[in-house]
Amino acid sequence: MILVTGANGKLGSATIEFIRQKNVQANVTALVRGAVKGETLQQKDVELRISDYMDYSSLLQAFEGIEVMVFISSGTVVNRVHQHKNVVGAAKEKGIKHIIYTSFLKASDNTPGIFLDHTETEKEIMASGIAYTLFRNTYYDDLLPMLVGDALKTGHMYYHANNAKINLASRRDIAEALANVALHAELHQNKIYEITSANAYSFPQIAQMLSEASGKQISYTDISYEQLKEGLKSTGLPEGVVGMIASVSKMISQGMIDYTDPALENLLGRKPVDLKDTIAAYVKSNVNN
Repeated sequence: MILVTGANGKLGSATIEFIRQKNVQANVTALVRGAVKGETLQQKDVELRISDYMDYSSLLQAFEGIEVMVFISSGTVVNRVHQHKNVVGAAKEKGIKHIIYTSFLKASDNTPGIFLDHTETEKEIMASGIAYTLFRNTYYDDLLPMLVGDALKTGHMYYHANNAKINLASRRDIAEALANVALHAELHQNKIYEITSANAYSFPQIAQMLSEASGKQISYTDISYEQLKEGLKSTGLPEGVVGMIASVSKMISQGMIDYTDPALENLLGRKPVDLKDTIAAYVKSNVNN
């Protein structure tokens, strides 16, 4: 039996969708924090198990009979390592045979800030003795609107990238790859996959793709970290949001997601969605709305 945690989220729900598409006989179960959160899944005849990463006893109950777990990392960063240790500990106690964990690109002891939680979780999984597959995911291409800002209106794109390139991947591509691994976990035991799309792009290239897709000339100007923060503050965004967006720019500017790996393409058996296609869809959606 396959269990997908965080099943009401976009990645978890898409993973379940792909598992059922690829094998209608697959026994897949959804872990959610409450029945209300799982209503949509229930409507699709998916079995729900209710638990919270902070509640060890509920995890033990939820993991009964599970062989393979797609472990979606917690979206709540407070005490996230403790949450994840609970999941791994309960998985070991209940005899789960394989954990597929969604980590972060090139996770290591040098990974900054909250992303270090993924490194600690990876260590916990490896020490458990449970077979594992680590999906070290780059940022989703959902990040694009934050990078582009109001460039389609103003014709000007500003960001702090320090000439680094970025590699963004489609969330649905990642979900499909997770489904492929979950259905054939025995082929991916103790594997680490750096999950990226096939191409990394510079911000001037992104501006050029925006120009081509919109028919409007979009220029790009690289600005300092402080300029980016001040610009974000001037829009009235909450301090926490400003800090989050700025921290992403710092990682980009340090070249931390300027990286390309064939793992996602290999797991899908096809080329992943390219940022150029994402940009074309984004422009079409925003021009028509």
